[in-house]
Amino acid sequence: MLRRLVTYCLLFCSFFSSPQAIYSQDPVKIDSLENVLKSKKKKDRFEVLTALSVEIARLDYVQSQELADEAISLAKKRRDIKLEVSGYINKGYCHELNYEDSIAATLFRKALEISNEKNYNDGKAEALYRIGRSLSYQRDYSASAEYLDKSLELARNSGNFKIEGQVLSSLADNMRQAGNIDEAMAFYQKSLESARKADDINTLGNVYSTIGSLYYSRGDYHQAIRNYEESRKFRIQMGSRLRTAQTENNIANSYYNLARYDMAIEYYQKALPLFEELKYSVGIASVYNGMAVIYFDQKLYDKSLEYHSRKLEISEETGNLKEVGNTLNNIGNVYEKMTYDSISEILGSDYESIVIREKTDIYLKAYSKALDYYNQSLEIRNKVNDRPGLLSTLGNIGVLYLHSGKLDIAMKYLDKARILSQEMNNTAELALSLMRIGQVYNYKGQNDMTIRYMNQSLQYAAQSDLKAVMEDIYMTLSDIFEKKNDYYQALTYYKLFSNMKDSISREESVKMMTEMQLKFETESILKANELLVVQSQLSETRVRQQKFIIYFFIIILGLISGLVLFLVIRNYRKRQELNRNESGNLNSSLLLKKISLKLTRLFHWII
Repeated sequence: MLRRLVTYCLLFCSFFSSPQAIYSQDPVKIDSLENVLKSKKKKDRFEVLTALSVEIARLDYVQSQELADEAISLAKKRRDIKLEVSGYINKGYCHELNYEDSIAATLFRKALEISNEKNYNDGKAEALYRIGRSLSYQRDYSASAEYLDKSLELARNSGNFKIEGQVLSSLADNMRQAGNIDEAMAFYQKSLESARKADDINTLGNVYSTIGSLYYSRGDYHQAIRNYEESRKFRIQMGSRLRTAQTENNIANSYYNLARYDMAIEYYQKALPLFEELKYSVGIASVYNGMAVIYFDQKLYDKSLEYHSRKLEISEETGNLKEVGNTLNNIGNVYEKMTYDSISEILGSDYESIVIREKTDIYLKAYSKALDYYNQSLEIRNKVNDRPGLLSTLGNIGVLYLHSGKLDIAMKYLDKARILSQEMNNTAELALSLMRIGQVYNYKGQNDMTIRYMNQSLQYAAQSDLKAVMEDIYMTLSDIFEKKNDYYQALTYYKLFSNMKDSISREESVKMMTEMQLKFETESILKANELLVVQSQLSETRVRQQKFIIYFFIIILGLISGLVLFLVIRNYRKRQELNRNESGNLNSSLLLKKISLKLTRLFHWII
């Protein structure tokens, strides 16, 4: 259950770090733009003004607007309609980055008005797209769709693939918000096709990131990673360090859910330096949280506490009380697990029954640190009205009192969690609360109440497909009916328990086999590549050896031929001097032919 809560937390971080939700300034980029602005010629000044106004939109609102206005003024002086439309759209975007969507829409409409007057189709298409997206942010999805459809028609008529890709992405966003995930996925794929034609790396990066988030929410972490990796390539190509770090953080979260802790840590460590350089506290805190839960799963509790403490410090500095409450709760979880492991190691498998029978406060004192952090979390979560957080902490405190043998106090907190989960219509948490209450009654020896709460829990657990909860319920009910000498019911529930355990085991096996298959295929590819490299190197070596042998024999043949030719010529001259008659000449010719024949045979033998 704790792992499921952690997964939800990481999923939240994955969506929360999407480019549309978060914007941060890059100080290096700002300095660079400011320096360029001082030196640029007037004809290039417009582009630098708009880029800088966007980059400092959240850092210095007033200066951002001044720069945007200066860009519009410059466009008007140059009587350049395209630049003027672009200037109004840029100023609207700066307002959009500060969540002033209605003001942004007004400026986009101004850009549309100018484009209509001058019959500037690309300007009309972009202005309509921006208005449609702004209305989407204001949750007016029907009006948003009307503007987006008009923009799409104009973009397709003019062959503007960039706007077409952006509009298709926004239409997909609207479908996703309406819960039409499959339809949204199809539109995202169409958006990618158009963006590739336009070489629009910004849209490509955004869409791949969003698709990755969709796969993440479905639990398909392999596909999530593939799409996040594609997004990361375009983020790097854009030079967007913040978005690159956000994507790396999302990849790390995905690897965590695959229990690939080595890869998760690798990507967290890639993201962290960028977040730190940009002083992006949300990203830093997210990395610390991810590292903490990895170390918790590995039972490296000291390291887990270290990273939770770092995250707590950031949350307190930024005044994010909701995250302060969340982190205090997580620290409580670490101390609770450390204490539980220590006591159960000493007392053995029957630990909980022994603790309940002994009726002492010694065990509660052992849990004092965990309880202190839970109470701090509870206080803050009440203060900020964090109801999902309250539900988690109430349940955790109830379990702590159960583990320390304080059944009546445990019941009080677990019943609060039950009531809150009913109010929130959270069937998963309701199933968990009811099961825990049933466990309390079981330890009290009240069999009928145990059966009653376990059956209630079972209904909700089945709705939410909580197999681990159902497994515990079946085992408890089997034990209860055995105590009541109802062996038929005991056997029935034991069979259900056994089947559920096998089902969970099969799912884990399939997951493990899938991961092993992926690892095997990856390693096979690597080994095949290594083999090809070795084979290539061997082939090159053989070729070099053959060439060396050929060259060696050619050189030897050349030397022998030269020597023989020298001897023939010298012998011929001597004979010519001694015997100039015809018979002497004939003998010399015969000698030359014999030597030539021998050289030919020698050459064929060598080859």
